[in-house]
Amino acid sequence: MRKLVATVAHPGANMNTWFTNPVFTWIGKRSYGIYIYQYPVMVFFESKVKNIAAHPWLYGLIEIAIILAISEISYRYIEIPLKNFDYSQTLIKVKQVFKRDKS
Repeated sequence: MRKLVATVAHPGANMNTWFTNPVFTWIGKRSYGIYIYQYPVMVFFESKVKNIAAHPWLYGLIEIAIILAISEISYRYIEIPLKNFDYSQTLIKVKQVFKRDKS
């Protein structure tokens, strides 16, 4: 097991260049969104599209494209802003709101 980890983790290893591929990095950063949105997209798409068996590959690719697009939008406009948000002042602001309501 140790040799496997060392082989993959070494910067010059072929496996490391495979795993640090920009495509895998892009998918990895958006993997939570892909996980969250894939089921609703599949259910909604399959309920709206009639005769899915007519073009299974085409409809599968369309579903994947929709899932990736929604996850990209979610990553840019929800995940990154929430990750960079300064939460240190949140409790102070909430307390101020409740103090204003009491007076």
